[in-house]
Amino acid sequence: MNISNATTTKTITYDPLASLLNEFKDYKVMTLLECTSCGYTLERAYKEKEYVNKIVDDACPKCNSKMYIKAIYVIKEEKKQQKKGLFTKMPSSAIKSEVYHFLSQIATLIRNLKIFNQFQ
Repeated sequence: MNISNATTTKTITYDPLASLLNEFKDYKVMTLLECTSCGYTLERAYKEKEYVNKIVDDACPKCNSKMYIKAIYVIKEEKKQQKKGLFTKMPSSAIKSEVYHFLSQIATLIRNLKIFNQFQ
């Protein structure tokens, strides 16, 4: 039986740009447009090669005049949260109790409807 001690080398590279981009992955670059005539403002996602005071092709939705870039800024995107159910924060025993109470109310309602229908 021949077992050799082979050594393996692993090269670890560090990419500072990837690290920086990873820090800002929750952020989004936005552009604020303003109408040259009426002053209407519009916020939209940043497009490549945009700069402040640039006249853009987007027309004002209010007066159809030209718009320019008033500001370019970064916002933090909110993570989508799961919708919480009706009984999310309740312990399981309380959930069972609530469900039982709800079902008993429905049963009472059905009984009352049957009684009501007998007299018609």
